[in-house]
Amino acid sequence: MNFSVILAIVPSKTKDTKDAMSKKTLAVSALRDQLDTKRFAESMRQIVDRHALLIMRELSMGVTRFQEIEAQTRIGASLLASRLRRLERDGIIERRLYLSRPPRYEYFATPKGKDLDGVLFAAGNWNIRWGDQTEEPSVVVYDKITGVRLSAMPRRVDEGRTAAKRKK
Repeated sequence: MNFSVILAIVPSKTKDTKDAMSKKTLAVSALRDQLDTKRFAESMRQIVDRHALLIMRELSMGVTRFQEIEAQTRIGASLLASRLRRLERDGIIERRLYLSRPPRYEYFATPKGKDLDGVLFAAGNWNIRWGDQTEEPSVVVYDKITGVRLSAMPRRVDEGRTAAKRKK
């Protein structure tokens, strides 16, 4: 009698296990479809470059002019110009003329570029946790109410809005 009970349970567990494995396989397969494509590789080519990430970090903090970006990132002028052209060509940033003689431009993240803010935020947090621990960050921010140390990525309030005007 115990033997038949065991036999009755085993097929049921096997079916459940197969169903669970099937769902997991489908989820892994869907993730693989998203990651193992030319499109994913091309996206990574556009952003996985330390200079591109540094430039995007500066743009997200409101630094928009060539000389300012150069000073903050310490990227040489010719390399910076090359990276800015590539980011513009890839639709990640756009340049806007702010002085006609001599021609001077400001650089801004496009909606595609602004979507990288999450990547920058995650990279900043990863760096806090796993980066060089021998020196403290130059700026440490704490929540005024709770006293909790906040994450590394500074956020710029949109132009024309102050922190007090933001919706809660």
